[in-house]
Amino acid sequence: MASGKATLGAIDVPGMTEGHRASVVSMPHEDRVIRDADRQRVRTDDEELVAYGEAQKQRGKFPLGVEASLRASRSLPETATPASSPRARRDFPDDTLPRLPLSKNQRVQRARRKAKALSKTPQTELRAVGELADDVTELNRLNAALYAVTSDVNALSPADQATCRRVDSAIRRYETAETVGQDHLLYAEVQIPGTVVAPNMPGYTRHAFPVGSKVYVDTYMPTSHSLDAVSSKDSADERRRPVFEIQTRRGMYMGKGATARPQDTGHLLPRAMSYKVAGVREVDYVDDQGHLGSRTVVQLVDADESE
Repeated sequence: MASGKATLGAIDVPGMTEGHRASVVSMPHEDRVIRDADRQRVRTDDEELVAYGEAQKQRGKFPLGVEASLRASRSLPETATPASSPRARRDFPDDTLPRLPLSKNQRVQRARRKAKALSKTPQTELRAVGELADDVTELNRLNAALYAVTSDVNALSPADQATCRRVDSAIRRYETAETVGQDHLLYAEVQIPGTVVAPNMPGYTRHAFPVGSKVYVDTYMPTSHSLDAVSSKDSADERRRPVFEIQTRRGMYMGKGATARPQDTGHLLPRAMSYKVAGVREVDYVDDQGHLGSRTVVQLVDADESE
C-alpha cells in the first residue's frame, strides 16, 4: 500500500484483497497529479477515437468492420446502461432505517434477468467472467495490472487485453439487457491502513472521504446487494473497516438463485469507474437470520450520473 498523507479530494482503490475487500490507497500530492494526468490521457484518447468514428459516419465513410475495429481499440469500457427513470431512481435509505437483505422475490427477478442476458453471451465471455468470479488470486493479479496503467487496457499484455475485453463485453451485454434503468445499491468492505485502530476508524473515514471528493476505481470491483453479505459477523473486525455503499446503474448481477444458501447477491462493477462521496454514515443492517449489526458506510454515487 502506498504511503504518504492522504490527499483530500481524491482517493484510489487499486483492487480487492482476500474476501473481496476494496483496498484504499492514499498518496502524496505529486503521485496524485501523475495518476490523474494518466487517467485523463486515457480518457481523451478514447474520446478522440469516438469523435473520429462519428465523423466518419456523418460522411458516410464507415466500411464494414471499421466500427468493430474502433471499439476494439478503445482503452476504457463503454457504458451501455439505459437512462435512469424517475421511478427507478434509488436514493440512499434513511440513516435510521436498517439495511435489509434482498427479498426472495428480488433475488428471483435479478436471477431471471441475469439468465436472460447470459443466454445471449458468447462462451468465451462467460468463461472470462467465471474465471475472475471463481479465482480471487487471478482477479487480484489482473486488477493490479489494471491499476498500474490506470485501466488503459491497451497497455496490458495481449492475454490480459483479451480477458478484459471479454469481461467488458459481457458486462456491456448485461447492461444493455437491463432495460429498466434501475439503480442498484451495492456494498463492498473497505481495507484501510492497518495503523488505524478501531476507535479511530469512523474519524479516519470521515477525514479520508470528505463529502464531494472523488473515489477512482480503475479495476473491476466485486460487490454485493446486501450489506450483510460483506460483514464478517465479528463485531471487533467490523469496527476496523468501513463499507462502500454505492448507488449506480452499472455492472452485472452475479448472484445465484433464490434458493442458494448462503444467499448470494454478488454484483460485478466495471473497471474505470469514478464516484463522488455523498456522505459517511453509521447505519444498522439486518442479516438473513434476522440478527442486527452496525457499520460505518461511505456513500458513493456514480460520478458520471451525478454530473
